[in-house]
Amino acid sequence: MSWKPETLALHAGHTPDTATRSRAVPIYQTTSFVFSDTEDAASLFSLKPEVWAPRLNLDQEGLRPTDFA
Repeated sequence: MSWKPETLALHAGHTPDTATRSRAVPIYQTTSFVFSDTEDAASLFSLKPEVWAPRLNLDQEGLRPTDFA
């Protein structure tokens, strides 16, 4: 099957999830997070542990096959 670049950008490298029937990598939209205390929040915002952030997107592994699709 020959897909257009637009389709490849969204779906290349992703195997549909048989349990959820998800066609693409899920997008988690949120504007708030839960922290144990202010020290926990400060640690996470300084990116000391690996957390999801727009600058540190852990979904990159799932999207890498699309880089050259």
